[in-house]
Amino acid sequence: MEARNCFFAETAKELNIEKISEYLIYVNNRFDVRFALLDHLHFFIPPGADKQVYELELFMRGILDVAKKAKNLQDDAL
Repeated sequence: MEARNCFFAETAKELNIEKISEYLIYVNNRFDVRFALLDHLHFFIPPGADKQVYELELFMRGILDVAKKAKNLQDDAL
């Protein structure tokens, strides 16, 4: 198994899916990151959201779109 570096990021800011997408695509291109783990999903929904389950569902759909974009960028680079 090939050794890989491990990167951690922490933020106290509220992040939306667009900003996370930018970050993930950047680190994928810059550092060849192939795996990302997002922890504590409640940080990714707007504070005080009335429909938290719905907001999480939207976030997860957004993350799926980000993964598809990153895969397409990798495929195009090959």
